[in-house]
Amino acid sequence: MLGASAAVGRPVHAQQAIINLPSADITPQGRHFVMHESALKYRSPNDDWATTHFYTYGLGRRTEFTTTVYNLERPAMRNLSVGMGLKTAQPLLGARGARHELLVTAGHILPVSLQGAGVGHYTYGHLSGRLPRLQTRVSVGGGYGTRQVFDRNVAVGLFGIEQPLGHHLQFVTEWISGDHAKGFVIPGLLYHRSDWIVVAGYKLPNTRRTIGRGLIFEVGRFWGGRNRARAAAAAAHGHAHGGHSTPAGHGADSTAERATPTRPPQ
Repeated sequence: MLGASAAVGRPVHAQQAIINLPSADITPQGRHFVMHESALKYRSPNDDWATTHFYTYGLGRRTEFTTTVYNLERPAMRNLSVGMGLKTAQPLLGARGARHELLVTAGHILPVSLQGAGVGHYTYGHLSGRLPRLQTRVSVGGGYGTRQVFDRNVAVGLFGIEQPLGHHLQFVTEWISGDHAKGFVIPGLLYHRSDWIVVAGYKLPNTRRTIGRGLIFEVGRFWGGRNRARAAAAAAHGHAHGGHSTPAGHGADSTAERATPTRPPQ
């Protein structure tokens, strides 16, 4: 399977987060993206059900606006918040970096508690690139966030792997360090066709103090933006004039020029 995916010229599109970890993908300019996530913590003291709801809008120049509803759960925890912010992914080393899709991604979110816990923040960043032949994207970085997101103030390490398995499927794995509410290793599969994205994964807590081992499911959809026929024509015009092409769904506002779109930090 890996050998077959290495031969594919266009890796499957990713989403604006790998699963919960912010990815290097940016919503194309003028497009909208909305996502629902459900997590079933069937090995917790209670059969908890936790949800996250997310919206992004592509601003151009490899930057997007994000809004996220955190910690809507059953039974309810006193940590429900809404966060708004920005994320950007910028290329490194010019044409040399473009060969391996070298990007630096950074973002900042201001989560506002809906239960009287005030305003917090979450700042993060990572470096990413793709391995030759296999086209595996590896992301490494870190961040710092407050209790409105993580249930306590904490610094975290961020690590992600995205492995294309063809045009529409990816194997993904992410790790957010620590024993807070987001401290998990999550392997899973991501399927993207047209404007729809579906993700299924399994959450493995970093420590016994982190409660929430179980299944995770996400569904998201893009809409709006430029006319697809015009976008395809613009992309073809660029290739005819010797323009540099990056893998689909990545790179400069090339994402806005693709017929098929490319998903926020959770």
